[in-house]
Amino acid sequence: MGPDEVGSYPASRSPFGIDDMVGNVFEWMRPQSATDEGLVRSGGYFHSSIVQRSTNRNVIGRSLRDPNVGIRICADLGLTSP
Repeated sequence: MGPDEVGSYPASRSPFGIDDMVGNVFEWMRPQSATDEGLVRSGGYFHSSIVQRSTNRNVIGRSLRDPNVGIRICADLGLTSP
């Protein structure tokens, strides 16, 4: 039980080819409204299945520090082979 490395469960890939949408840690999101609140989506590994949905979202304080909350960075690393 705990956070897993990205891509650890390829059998759970969505029909859209997306991996790891739920089940690892909650993900910080930027709220569409201009507020001072923080927003997390998805679900953490120790929560029940009802929480393990990409549609799950919760408003939390921006000062929250918790190892069960993370971010998703989608970027090309720009690595080239020699």
